[in-house]
Amino acid sequence: MTGKFTHVDEHGAARIVDITARAATQRRALARCRVMVGAEVTRLLGNGPRATRTLEEARVAGTMAAKRTSTLIPLCHPIGINMIHLSFSHGEGFVQIETATGAFERTGLEMEALTACAVAALTIVGEFHLQRTQTQHRIFDPVGEVGRALRRLAAGGGWQPALRRVR
Repeated sequence: MTGKFTHVDEHGAARIVDITARAATQRRALARCRVMVGAEVTRLLGNGPRATRTLEEARVAGTMAAKRTSTLIPLCHPIGINMIHLSFSHGEGFVQIETATGAFERTGLEMEALTACAVAALTIVGEFHLQRTQTQHRIFDPVGEVGRALRRLAAGGGWQPALRRVR
């Protein structure tokens, strides 16, 4: 870390970071968040069509959000995302969302992965709120970056996120 903010110039004005001199590389980012829910929501998630519909709505919302990150967060670069994958799992009292993003770009995809997680989580919360479930807790664990991989295509190898699709 350089000890200074990269999105602020020497006069304190906000600026977008100049990435024109950077070489495009294959980039991946992985993010995870957890929505804390009540027992009723956990029970509903284990039951067929409604749970599938809710998670598919969250998957689409997260995907759309990742593609629109630069319009939501002012100093993010617009990125041509080549891969977005959202997976869901749930346990007693929580729904976990994992997002992987990938692109051949000059800058990272962490904000896109985090945005996808946050919007998917909000979609789940909104769905159960609209259905008037008596959920006592709708608390988000902090959305957190889990991983970032950066490599030149010539380096070979293959970073693959260990994601599973749970319905």
